[in-house]
Amino acid sequence: MRAMSSANTKNPAKDGGVKLKPFSAPIYSKPHLSDLR
Repeated sequence: MRAMSSANTKNPAKDGGVKLKPFSAPIYSKPHLSDLR
C-alpha cells in the first residue's frame, strides 16, 4: 500500500519511485526500481 500512497502524494523527494511517473510509481516501488534498472 505504501507504493499506492506515494503515487497519490507524488512526492519525488520522499519517494524515488514516484519520481519516474505517477502511473509507474504503484507498479515499480523503490525496492523494485533497483530490479528493473
